[in-house]
Amino acid sequence: IYTVDNDNIEAAKLATQHLIRLGHKRIAFVHLPLSYFTAKDRVEGYRQALMEAGLPFRRELLLEVKGYYGAEVGYRAFLSLLERLKEPPTAVLTMDDTLALGCLQAAAEKGFKVPDDLAVIGFNDSAFSAHCEPPLTTVRIFADTLALYAADMLLRLVQGEVVMPSRITVPTQLIVRKSCGAMR
Repeated sequence: IYTVDNDNIEAAKLATQHLIRLGHKRIAFVHLPLSYFTAKDRVEGYRQALMEAGLPFRRELLLEVKGYYGAEVGYRAFLSLLERLKEPPTAVLTMDDTLALGCLQAAAEKGFKVPDDLAVIGFNDSAFSAHCEPPLTTVRIFADTLALYAADMLLRLVQGEVVMPSRITVPTQLIVRKSCGAMR
């Protein structure tokens, strides 16, 4: 099987480690269904970071959302976390920046000050991420690089070449902005 993808395990691990270094211990993760390999890998990276830091992997801090990644879905997800948890999370990692945007909105409406009461991290470094309030910490993926590698691999396969390696993994980058704040 031929694939080109982000290093999703390492990306989620990097984001979670950043939150842990800032002193967060109750880190929620809003993710897509685990039937999506991206979601499964990112949850694994989150789990690995917690375990390596000696923190428990608590399933109640995971929230699976279905359907489109919209801000409305992120908004409802944060409210759902508040309803079902005895103690609110001190940080939320999301699968996408639009989910994070919804979490930011719900948190503000519920009286949370970001980043003082709650840190939020998204994924993708969307165009709005640097311009929302507060500016969103996010994991940048390099979509152009992914597309170039995938197109090259596909063209070579169509031409009958043996393509090695058959799996290309593109690194990501944590972009630290104000939605995480300083050391707690």
